Amino acid sequence: MSESCFYCGGTGKEQCIDCNGVGKVDCYDCNGSGKKQCRWCYGDGKVECSSCGGSGHDSDDEECILCYGDGKVDCYDCLGSGNKQCIWCFGFGEIDCSRCNGSGEQDCFYCQGSGLG
Repeated sequence: MSESCFYCGGTGKEQCIDCNGVGKVDCYDCNGSGKKQCRWCYGDGKVECSSCGGSGHDSDDEECILCYGDGKVDCYDCLGSGNKQCIWCFGFGEIDCSRCNGSGEQDCFYCQGSGLG
C-alpha cells in the first residue's frame, strides 16, 4: 500500500502559485483598474467640436452654440470621463487565473496530482 503524499496530504492538489488560492488575478489588459483610456479622446474626455471645427465660433463669428466658444465638447464615446470599461474583465479589474482555471488549486507538484508519495 502506498503512502499519501507528504506535501498535499493525499489530496493531489495544492494552492495555486499564481493566484495564491484565490482563483482570480489582476486583469493583464487594464492592470486591475477595470478601465482603459478612451481611444477616441485619448483620455482627455473632450473632442473637437464638430459644429465649429474647434474654433469656438460659427461662420458669422458668433460664439458656437454647441461648445459655447470652447472649441471642444465632451467625448461621445466615453461621455467625457476619458476612460472606458475594460473589455477583457468587463470593468471588474480581475480575471480567472489561467493556471488553475479559477479554482484556486493546482495539481500537487510533488506527486503530480496522484496524492501518493
